[in-house]
Amino acid sequence: MCHARKTLGTSEPVDLYDRKPFIGFEPSPGCLPGCHCSLKVGSLSKPARRVPDIGSSGRAQPGIRQVVLVNALAGLAYTVLVIFAAERPESFLGAIIQRWVAFTGRLVDLALLFAPSPDPSANSVLEVRIADYRHLLVACALITIWSVLSSRLYWPHWARHLSARLGAEPGVRRPANFLLVSAYRTTILGIIAVALVMLFGEPRGERATTFLYTSDWFFLRAPALTTIACVFACRAAALWHCLMHEP
Repeated sequence: MCHARKTLGTSEPVDLYDRKPFIGFEPSPGCLPGCHCSLKVGSLSKPARRVPDIGSSGRAQPGIRQVVLVNALAGLAYTVLVIFAAERPESFLGAIIQRWVAFTGRLVDLALLFAPSPDPSANSVLEVRIADYRHLLVACALITIWSVLSSRLYWPHWARHLSARLGAEPGVRRPANFLLVSAYRTTILGIIAVALVMLFGEPRGERATTFLYTSDWFFLRAPALTTIACVFACRAAALWHCLMHEP
């Protein structure tokens, strides 16, 4: 009676019907001659486990996706608060947020000095909704700026990954310079395009203004645009670091 044993160990192919001895088989005591029943198999073919990139601080460094996700969640959370305050201004939380929006009204107008404000057409409710959206637009923009600047310690890590994705050949530390410059210019153009839509892409006309600004889903436009801008800004920061600091 042959008692076969299998031990995980190597990635050698195993032929259970081959009588020829080869590396990985050991006859067990009491087995018949020619019976290779003690099988040592190393590591079966498993996908390689990705090792996180560790920075100088000894912690795993987040990628662009993680930073963008945090930015999107923060902007979305603030948007929900503003929408809640607009729907229930009589509540305690709604009253506080409405006072905060009114208190920062002048700063918002200063930040959006060159952005035309829609005409509320003597509608007090619409005027409040427009003020809420403009406040939300500035707040989400500030969250995005903070997200990009606070991630500057991760720019070298992002630069290495983007450099590899842009087609660096084996043995070359980074791709051709013109590829980096072209990608950097593309990201800058993307940031400018999103900024123009944020500032000058407001609806025109009394009917369109009333319909859009009185709809809660329209307020999601602010965090969506700033999240797109965050993606472009993070990639631009990584490419800039690759151009300026990588040899």
